[in-house]
Amino acid sequence: MNDINAQVESFIENGYLNLGSVVDQQECSGLLQKLKDRQNLSPEIFLSESEFNQNPVYKGVNPIPGRNILEHYQDDLDNIENNEVIVSTLNRVLGDEYEILNKKVICGVPESWIPGWILERIRDNPVNNLGAYIRPEYRNNTYFYGIEFHQDIIDWPGRELDFITLYVYLHDVTGRDAPLQLLSDSHRLGVDQFPHDLTMIDESKKIWKFKSAVTDEAVNCQFLTITGEAGNVGMWHSCTL
Repeated sequence: MNDINAQVESFIENGYLNLGSVVDQQECSGLLQKLKDRQNLSPEIFLSESEFNQNPVYKGVNPIPGRNILEHYQDDLDNIENNEVIVSTLNRVLGDEYEILNKKVICGVPESWIPGWILERIRDNPVNNLGAYIRPEYRNNTYFYGIEFHQDIIDWPGRELDFITLYVYLHDVTGRDAPLQLLSDSHRLGVDQFPHDLTMIDESKKIWKFKSAVTDEAVNCQFLTITGEAGNVGMWHSCTL
């Protein structure tokens, strides 16, 4: 999708936009390799059960200023943040005075890495941010193992709906690589209470009914899985599920 006006209309209508692989793939693979070289990720990122029980910490376990792996690679990030397609799109969606509020690396963690005692504790959790169980020296990334549909505004209570989320895939992402999943048109009902009232109404067409707990309004949404090559860029409204 190259027409900027069509892109903006699509974002307004559907609550998300997939720009495709617009960031140079070699730049993405180069940054990914630097991240891997700096911090070798493995099952060793997890605390032992006894270590966790000695001092359980559930807040402040995500990347923060001074503890964010991306702070070491701003030159690499400049290649992404100044990408012509990204900048022109954000200028139309947010205005030409937009600013970046936060940036971090998101890691989808395979089940085979997660200790059994952690799997047992998080079994029925709607949001499995694993940060509480990660060793402090590895909390410069965010780690997820599955997550229910949610609105990103949940992390900014009371804030105006004046921001979006933008993702860049640093490697090829298939259906087996924890791809992003979202519900098109779900932003239309505005801010809602979590967990959300969702019902599958057509499994073959992947149509879900989303009912607002705030207004009792409902909208039918298309379930989408966003796969793509390295450099793929997606963005969505802060109320999109």
